[in-house]
Amino acid sequence: MFTSTSTANLEEEKTQNNHNNFAKKNRKEIIVDNTKLQKKEELNYSNEINNKIEEEEEQQQANLTTNSFDYTIVNSVSIETLNNLLIQPSGYSILNLSQKHRLLLVFIKFKGCPLCQKVMEDLSHCLPNFLKLNVIPVICHQEDEEKMTNFLKELNLLSVKVSKEDLYGFGIEEASIGHHVKMAGAVLKTMVKEKRKLHLPSLREMKTMNLLSSFGMLMIEDGVVMSDACYVYKLWVRPDYGKLIVKLHNNLKANSNPEDFVSNLLLLYPNLKEMMMKARDPNQSGLITILNNNNNNGEEEAISATIGATCSSSYNNEEAIREYQKVMGNNMLRNYFKAFLINRFCVELLLFIEQVELFKALSKSQSKIISLTTSSSTNFANNTAAIVNNNLTLLTIEEEENKEGQKEEEQKEKSISENNIEIEIEKKVNDIVTNFLTEDAMFEININKKTIATVLERIEKVKDNISGTTIYSSSLFDEIVIDIETKMLQGIFIREFINSNLYNEMKQNK
Repeated sequence: MFTSTSTANLEEEKTQNNHNNFAKKNRKEIIVDNTKLQKKEELNYSNEINNKIEEEEEQQQANLTTNSFDYTIVNSVSIETLNNLLIQPSGYSILNLSQKHRLLLVFIKFKGCPLCQKVMEDLSHCLPNFLKLNVIPVICHQEDEEKMTNFLKELNLLSVKVSKEDLYGFGIEEASIGHHVKMAGAVLKTMVKEKRKLHLPSLREMKTMNLLSSFGMLMIEDGVVMSDACYVYKLWVRPDYGKLIVKLHNNLKANSNPEDFVSNLLLLYPNLKEMMMKARDPNQSGLITILNNNNNNGEEEAISATIGATCSSSYNNEEAIREYQKVMGNNMLRNYFKAFLINRFCVELLLFIEQVELFKALSKSQSKIISLTTSSSTNFANNTAAIVNNNLTLLTIEEEENKEGQKEEEQKEKSISENNIEIEIEKKVNDIVTNFLTEDAMFEININKKTIATVLERIEKVKDNISGTTIYSSSLFDEIVIDIETKMLQGIFIREFINSNLYNEMKQNK
């Protein structure tokens, strides 16, 4: 009896244990399933976040490519705001200074940000190149004005303090959390790689700052935000300054006459000549750091300043030279090449050619005026002789005198026009020599000194002409232009420009 009962109890206990084990197993499976479901949900949520970040980055990349911006917000900045924002240390307002120069407003987070430091140093390095195009970068910040002015003094950069409201007016909105997470990685990488330190603003400054504001650049000219020159992009990607400065789709020839703005630049940058000389000194600059237009990641590449003529594209040299001539002969296509030369730190070569083209246009006008004046004088003399010799005049003496008086007035007007064009040509020649050909020229071009000396001798001979008439040959600067094109520009075009993203974009938009 006892054995039977004991056996039954054992079986019941065994059954109960089986049930318990089964229940535990089910609970474990349920827990595992719940954990898997939770992980799946977390993964889906994470994917959604990642997709959102990727969409934001794609949009930012689109902005980077097209130089687009929310113009409805940008254009809301008022004239009053531009007039109240004072640029330091000059004291000029943005509105006032933009009437003499093109201003590149650069919005940063704070000076202690390693990426912002890198941007400011890069702008300082590119400054002489910007100034050749009459473009002045201005750092827009939210920190203590005096401290920032002193900080930027060594970099030769101007600055202006902006408020949260000003940022909104210029279209500088808050960046997303995903963007800042992405930026944090770039900041750490920059700190480690370049041994930079992160310095946060003071608590007092932080109270008035918007530390989540995005980073951007925009161009202002004559108090107007240029719709084709706005840039919102990743702070860790170096922008294409050439595309930002040059109006790529403008079919008009965008000539920059140094004589129109150099004197004003000297008021802002008393050490301008030193800056320009240092920028072209190979001992100071060594390898030129430029934007590698073939790298979509926006990284920089150091290359030698030496120009080669090796063609590494699908073009052979003859085809490439024909393509070069085609681009140089079209104002809009030339703008792409100019943008590339800005990044290449040698835009003065093209600026010189454009100034020579202006000289040639004036010379052509002078030839026409001289031709018309000579033709008019000859016709008048012949007509008078015919009237006297053939006794065919039907005019009274008074009418003849009036006619002669009118002719004299016309001759005087043509003489004035001829004198004016002569003065304009003389000024243009002097400006070209002063800005490009003398040893201390602001925009000195690095070509054969003997060629320059030969041209300068010709100019002096024309000025020493005892007849008093100053007529320069339209081919006065041709030797220098040929030297620039065959020894430098064509080499840059064939070896580098044809293989660049700017060239590909030009071909697509042509």
